Amino acid sequence: MAPRADIARIVRTHQAGLWRYLRLLGCDDALADDLAQETFVVILRKGFDDYDQAATARYLRTTARFLFLKAKRAGRRMVAYAEVADLLWEEQAARDDGEGLVQALKGCIDTLDERQRRLIDLRYFKQAGRGEIASALGLSVMAVKSLLRRVKDTLRACVETKRRTP
Repeated sequence: MAPRADIARIVRTHQAGLWRYLRLLGCDDALADDLAQETFVVILRKGFDDYDQAATARYLRTTARFLFLKAKRAGRRMVAYAEVADLLWEEQAARDDGEGLVQALKGCIDTLDERQRRLIDLRYFKQAGRGEIASALGLSVMAVKSLLRRVKDTLRACVETKRRTP
């Protein structure tokens, strides 16, 4: 277990990046604050070996994601960009603790056409199921599944392009 002095250092080192990761997953500011704090409480309660900064960051993100999903199951309303976030975070967020990813994703969503933005809104903001989305968009459930996959691929590619462009 890391001594308390090390816990304070871990919090100082990782708090901003963890908070931004939670925001990228879809938490509002208050929920990101709460879940980041809960994540650090887990370290205090369970004990923690701080091997290196990258391993610590991965452990904190894994714990935060678990708490996020637990909160989501409990019925808290939040945006869930989890699939896109996890694909991008590990390789790209180390540069700026994820702030660039959040801004890039928002910009990429703005470039989607109306139907794609409505799909994202229904799925991630309103947390509608595929059946509800199909009814709202006049599509079959399989078409919604395909469209959602294509939109996620488009967002992923757009974010990666924005992150490579200075």
